[in-house]
Amino acid sequence: MIAFMSPAENNRNVWGALQALESIASEVPDVLAKNLDAIVDAADKGSVIAKDKAVGILSSVARAGHAKAVPVLLERVMDAAPNQFPMYAELALPAIPAPAAETDPQFDTCKDAKAAGYGPYVQGVDPEYDWYRDRDKDVTNVHKLLLLDPRQGLWGAAS
Repeated sequence: MIAFMSPAENNRNVWGALQALESIASEVPDVLAKNLDAIVDAADKGSVIAKDKAVGILSSVARAGHAKAVPVLLERVMDAAPNQFPMYAELALPAIPAPAAETDPQFDTCKDAKAAGYGPYVQGVDPEYDWYRDRDKDVTNVHKLLLLDPRQGLWGAAS
């Protein structure tokens, strides 16, 4: 069990302790995962530095596979002050599990699907939409797209 002194007694001790925990977080994520409530509570009562260190700890614990740290980490990111948001987002990104992406069972690329007579796929209508990148962000995939490449002039590419 991790116990912190009151930040009112000495806030530097609190953020110093959180700095030490952040430094070893990747080595002992299981111990820290069991004590997230105490860590977050200490950070909430502490300085901005204490909050920064807690986000680092949460990120390490989440990256180690402790899913309960992810929503706490995301809450910190969403509630971050504007000047803290970029740092918190950078720390959180590697800790967020990527969704399992399905791929088209028949075709590797839009070009292959189009050549076989499939598409276009429309976002929110066709489940196949998510199987391909919508490079021009027009909510349709597997269609002909003309791009202007300033180095090579006009060229066509399948989205």
